[in-house]
Amino acid sequence: MGALLKSKLVIAVAIIAALIGLYALLGFKVAPGFVRNKAVEYVRSEYGRELTLGEIRIHPFKLQFEARDIAFPDADGEPSQLVNGVKILRTARYPEHNKRERINRDIR
Repeated sequence: MGALLKSKLVIAVAIIAALIGLYALLGFKVAPGFVRNKAVEYVRSEYGRELTLGEIRIHPFKLQFEARDIAFPDADGEPSQLVNGVKILRTARYPEHNKRERINRDIR
């Protein structure tokens, strides 16, 4: 009986560890490319312009988003540097704290 309980515990811990690893992989590696593609696609379809984004970082455990070198062309097609960097920090421990959001911008 003890061996069966111990093996079930090991399996449960392994499943939880695998799910956390998958969440980290998707958050750190897959999500930045997904966000980039969706943002560029949205700007192209809604505004008919080409959005360029530098480095995009997502930290899934801290719920942080950071994008660097965001350029959105003017209506005449000339590139304009809008934002050097945007970092969004969000606390999600408690629903009432979700209103606390900080956005740092370095506008040129």
